This record gives sequence, C-alpha cells and structure tokens, in this order.
Amino acid sequence: MHRYLLSVGQDLVNIITHGRVKAPKHFALPMALKQITGSEEVVTILNRFGHGLSQSQLSEVEAAVATRICNSPSTFLPSNICSGSFSTMCWDNIDFAEETPIGRVLLTSRME
Repeated sequence: MHRYLLSVGQDLVNIITHGRVKAPKHFALPMALKQITGSEEVVTILNRFGHGLSQSQLSEVEAAVATRICNSPSTFLPSNICSGSFSTMCWDNIDFAEETPIGRVLLTSRME
C-alpha cells in the first residue's frame, strides 16, 4: 500500500507542477527499464504515458551523474586514462539468424 501511495503521490506532484518538478519515479523507472531492456522505445512509451523522462532528458541525467561520479575525489581512475580524451567502443552481439524467412528483422528493436 505504501508503494502505491508513493507512486500516486509522485504522479500528483508531476501533474500539479505541469512537469516542472520531476519525482524520483520519473528518473528511476525509465532508467531501470532502459538498462533491463536496452530499448529506447520503452523510455519513449513511458514518457508519452507521463510516467518518466524523455530520452533526451534521461541522457542529460545520465551524463550529469557520470560527470559527478568522475569528478568525485573518491573515484579511482587508472593512470592511463586521460581526462578530456575521447574513445569509441564497438561490439557485435552476434545475432544469429537475424532475418526471418519472411524478411523481417527478428532480434532487433526495430520490428516491423
């Protein structure tokens, strides 16, 4: 019962302030579901139903959290990592049998 009241209360704060004040639910829910599913479409759906931040807002929050953690004095970075230098990481999750016999994408988030 407490969780239900907390969720409704956070929605009421969002409604009354016309979205200017974001409650913890509006950060945590889309962030968790994006982490679990790996899909930005889930974030968009939650946002359109009024249950979370938009994808762009979520990206801003994630960048701010990462910056704050990196700037924290208790964060350990190996000596070969230089501040201000950029890198790119790529990988392939090797989706075997990605195409179905009817030609539609099977395992990616762009199902048609």
